[in-house]
This record gives sequence, C-alpha cells and structure tokens, in this order.
Amino acid sequence: MKIKATIIAIALAIMTSCSGDAKKENEALKQQMAKLKKENSELKAGEKKLKTSIEGYNKFLKEIEGNLAEINTNKELLVKLNKEVKGKKSLSGDIKAHINSIKALMENSRLKIVSLDKSLVKLRNESSEKSENILEMDRKIKSLTKELMSKDMEISELEFGLSELQDLYQTEVQTSTDLKYIINRPYYISKTSKELKEAGIISKEGGFIGLGKVKVLNANAQNTLFNEVKKDETKTITLSVKKAKLISKHPEGSYSFEGNATRVDSLVIIDSQSFWSQGNYLVIEIEK
Repeated sequence: MKIKATIIAIALAIMTSCSGDAKKENEALKQQMAKLKKENSELKAGEKKLKTSIEGYNKFLKEIEGNLAEINTNKELLVKLNKEVKGKKSLSGDIKAHINSIKALMENSRLKIVSLDKSLVKLRNESSEKSENILEMDRKIKSLTKELMSKDMEISELEFGLSELQDLYQTEVQTSTDLKYIINRPYYISKTSKELKEAGIISKEGGFIGLGKVKVLNANAQNTLFNEVKKDETKTITLSVKKAKLISKHPEGSYSFEGNATRVDSLVIIDSQSFWSQGNYLVIEIEK
C-alpha cells in the first residue's frame, strides 16, 4: 500500500510540475505578445524609428533573425501539441497562444524588413565609406525576406495539416505585398560613360557594389536616377544605340545583346534568376 501511495504521490507531483511549466510558458507567451503588439503598433504608426546607422541596421537584422528562430520553435510546439490534443480540450488554449505568437512574430519581422528597406538609400548616402557593409546588409535583407515569405507557406501547410486548428487559425495563404515588392524590385540605368559619371553612378573611387577598380557603382548615387523594373516580368530592355556593355556584374549566359554589327537594339534577359543573383542594380554603358 505504501508503494502504491508513493507512486500516486510521484504521479501527482509530475502532473503538478507539468501544469506549472505550462502555466509559466503561457505567461511568458502573454508577455511576449504584449511586447510584440506594442512594438508592432509603434512600427505601423511610424513611432518606432530605425536609427540610420550600421549599428541600428544590424540591431534590426538580429531581431528579425531572432523572430524567425522563435517562429520555428512555436511551429515545433504546435506539432507536438497537435499530437496530444485529442480528448484534451484544455490544450486548445496553448495551441491558440502559439498561433497568435507566430502571427505577431511574422508581422513584427515584416514591419522591420520594410523599415530597413526604406532606410537603405539614406544609409548609403550617410555611410558611403562603409559601402561593402551596406551591400552585405542589402543581401541579408533579401535573404531574410525570402525566409519570412517561406514561413508563410510553412505555417499555411501546418494549418491545413492540423484539423483542430481550423477554427483557431483562419488566415489566407498569402505573402505580404510589401515583401514581394522588396524581393522583386531591381533597377537599371543606361547612359553614356560621361552621363554615368556626372550622375555619380560610376567613379574611380569605388562604390557600394565594388564592381571593379575603375567603373563601379557610387554609394552616393540616388535611386531616383534609375528605372524600376520587375524581375519576373522584365525580359527585354530596349536600347537602340551604337554600342552597349554592362558595368554591373551579371553571369555570362544569363543575358545577350540583340542587334546587328552597327546597332544594339536591346538587352535580353535569358535567365532572370541568374541575371539578378549578384545584385539588384543593372548599369548599362552605351554609345549613342
């Protein structure tokens, strides 16, 4: 009898401990949600300003990386809870808490990415001496944006895979318009060598993309000088000039110049993904 009583006591202790851990976890989630909701509201209203500096940029990047790691953790816990949910209505609250946490984390990441993207031109202008650092940040933003967009699909698949979540997590299968815009937005400019120098697009001093020792993109060049295009739609850029060559780097075989011996009619992008893989700027030096 004593042994049986001891076993029961141990079982009760374990159950109490598990219950206590769940309560602590839920409390931590509530605190995280409150913090994220406040920060998201500030970001939407423009009250939370990004410090335009290398340090401020890196801080936001680390926070986004942290968010993505938290999303993964929440997703794993959802899968675990789903296996235990049958016959345990008490777990529905835990599931909902993790779902709401994922939503808030994804929204927080999206808002920060958009804020970082908008500040990039200003950062280039104010920190041109750190051009390579800024280029690396630009690449990082694109990478994190793609990762966040993939999370949308992962969570969507999770939703449809867990029938118990249908009423709790009703969101459309969509990726943010803002994020699609960032990923699918390159620029191009086609000017003579003289015009490119006068506009500050190429210089002998170097630049943020570092395309060579002589002709490179200048960190102080304004985006307004460029024409904006869409990667998934732009296949041909009309030129109608005597000569043309690329200043920016693009893999061989990903493009071709169309025309004849005396005229270059257009630049044809053969492989869009490869063509834009080394950067979102296309600089064409022409001879009219």
